[in-house]
Amino acid sequence: MCEIEEKRPNGHESIVYQIYGEMLNHVGVNNAISAKELSAKFGITERKLREYVSEMRRSNELEKLVMSCNDGYFICTDAAEFNRAVHRLLNAAFDLLKTARAAEKKAGHDGQVKIKVGELYNEICEPFASASESGQGVNNG
Repeated sequence: MCEIEEKRPNGHESIVYQIYGEMLNHVGVNNAISAKELSAKFGITERKLREYVSEMRRSNELEKLVMSCNDGYFICTDAAEFNRAVHRLLNAAFDLLKTARAAEKKAGHDGQVKIKVGELYNEICEPFASASESGQGVNNG
């Protein structure tokens, strides 16, 4: 039987608070917990864990910054950890947008549907691309 997760008044499922509570035990990059370990602890898939972590990151209520590194998830302790983690997120986002741009260029071949992401690319990607190419980083402008 499928169990429906109860949502609290602010919209978060109770498991989000449970995972967030666990994350409070993993402060600093040196105390990161792997996605495998964290998802096993709560009996969820790593994919579902990523969804919950995204929700925590966007939450106005949950104040601590849950970020990630190669070793797993952690709560940021300082600006350096935050900047490294944000840079990692921006690189992933930029890579996805570059893939979308390449798909746009390929669209229309062999009967494929033509899509238009160029405006989005110009608005979002180009500032990151020029900062990356100059070696400055996005926040250092």
